[in-house]
Amino acid sequence: MSMIQYAFSNTIYNLNAQAPLSSDVLYTFPSASIKSITAIYKNAMYFLARTDPHEVDYRTIYKLDLSSDPPKEIFLFEHHAQICNLEIRLVAGVPRLYFSAHTTPDWGSPIAIYQLTGNNYPLLYCDTEGFNLPLPNPCSEGEWDGGWRGNFAFAGASTLFLSSGNVVPSGLYKISGAGAAGVTGSPTRMFVRSDGGIWGLACISETELFFHGNDAIYHLDLENAGTLTVIAQDLANPYNSISDVATDLPVSAWQLKLPWRFFALIPYFFSNFISKIGRLLAGRAIR
Repeated sequence: MSMIQYAFSNTIYNLNAQAPLSSDVLYTFPSASIKSITAIYKNAMYFLARTDPHEVDYRTIYKLDLSSDPPKEIFLFEHHAQICNLEIRLVAGVPRLYFSAHTTPDWGSPIAIYQLTGNNYPLLYCDTEGFNLPLPNPCSEGEWDGGWRGNFAFAGASTLFLSSGNVVPSGLYKISGAGAAGVTGSPTRMFVRSDGGIWGLACISETELFFHGNDAIYHLDLENAGTLTVIAQDLANPYNSISDVATDLPVSAWQLKLPWRFFALIPYFFSNFISKIGRLLAGRAIR
């Protein structure tokens, strides 16, 4: 089973989901609580936190360098409004960071997904306004009850998952056509949980993912009739609950790095080489 990380209060844990179940501290943020974490890629991950325990909004993103001992947090970006969730995905072998956030400092404003560019500029990826990304209610075909909470995750080259967070019952949606720069597809309901929320999505593949619901972490197998399995539970206390879950970064064939692409192109180069040799020999024969 994939390695799992989860955030609880101001600490990120590694969870060993094999029996016997165990967890160990990966990192503790000294300032305030952590709301969202990403998958680990090349000894680095990203997390969303408050910079002050007295703040209400989560607006600051840090990069966590896991190659140092102890791990070192590096300030990356501060948004003008509340951030909901962080995710990374590989595009042509390069990690790109995305986050969902309110479009204005008003908590009642719509939530959009942004891509953080190389110069730390938030570029709009998709939003819920108009026809760009209409989100149905998990209980009916109308609007979402109370609005989308910003839970999202990527899987494969072009799949985006969304969930309705702490709404009960809670819905999970799959959107195809989620490219590197924008979304062209529309959501399809994949799963409804009638007895709890679906928070902190972490995809293993396009049919398999983890999520949390307050004090437990679940494994969902969409390929096997939406089978839901409890991985770990009783991870919360009366004062705090799990805030996010992460797992190994899903990698699809088109995201592989240059050396692998080179090997994939060997048949093409070999065919062209043989063709050119054939034309050269034919030309000599005519002369």
